[in-house]
Amino acid sequence: MVNGVEQEPKKENKVRDRSGGPIVWFLIALMTVSIVALMIIYRNTWTSKIGIPQEKESSSLIRQESVSTDQIMESESTTLHETNTVLSQNELEDETQDSLREQYAQLEEPVTYSIIQYNQETIEDLHVERAFDVLMDRLKAEGDFYSTVDYRITVFPTLDPNISNLALDEHYADGTIHKGHYRFDYRAKEVTKY
Repeated sequence: MVNGVEQEPKKENKVRDRSGGPIVWFLIALMTVSIVALMIIYRNTWTSKIGIPQEKESSSLIRQESVSTDQIMESESTTLHETNTVLSQNELEDETQDSLREQYAQLEEPVTYSIIQYNQETIEDLHVERAFDVLMDRLKAEGDFYSTVDYRITVFPTLDPNISNLALDEHYADGTIHKGHYRFDYRAKEVTKY
């Protein structure tokens, strides 16, 4: 008693440990070990069902991933190479076509000659004169040559100076009849209809 007042016994201020003590930690550890053990058992059961030995499973997966990656890289490389090849072929074809267009643009214009010029021997170009020779001989051999008809040959130059394309027409006072197109080879002295 202090100054006539009775005091209650002092309570100790203890902070309660809410962690549950060692028993709770033991139970948590036991559950964790049980879960891990179940996972291992399940994994072993699963791998044995599909026939993969446990130690080979991970290396097999790694090998498969490696092969897949190699195949993808090889496929991409092949695709890239094929794309570059196609592009370079297209560029080459474009350049070739442009070059051919330029060469054809530089060819002389087609010229038309009459059998009258041929008979009068006024054609100065030996290539054209020989074309008349060969074509008229062919018409005679086929039975299609008539001495009264004015045959006209239009000569179309090609990139080969020994080859030309010919158009044969029969010319009359009231019109022209187209008789066909021929390819004339100066060296071989032959004409082919096309």
